[in-house]
Amino acid sequence: MLMIMKGKDTDFIDRIPELDEKSNEEFSKIALEFVMQRIKNVPPHMHDLVMADYEGFISDEVPVMVMDKLYADGTLKPLTESERITANLIMFCDVLPRL
Repeated sequence: MLMIMKGKDTDFIDRIPELDEKSNEEFSKIALEFVMQRIKNVPPHMHDLVMADYEGFISDEVPVMVMDKLYADGTLKPLTESERITANLIMFCDVLPRL
């Protein structure tokens, strides 16, 4: 299944809920722990580069959790159970395809 969003990606992204302060602090703490483990195996002069480029703490579950929130707040219309299982891609375009 492919989801196609008509309009600007920024309009959609602006509707994604922000993390509350407590969740943001916890997420940041865990992300820092992950990156600190990774830089232990990297020469000191490369630490800043590894820290700036490291995105490994964002798991595959994060997009699913965001989509669940968007369904819950009505941004996306509810899917059937079989559609929900296979819904894993969002594509942005200005014009919907003609079927």
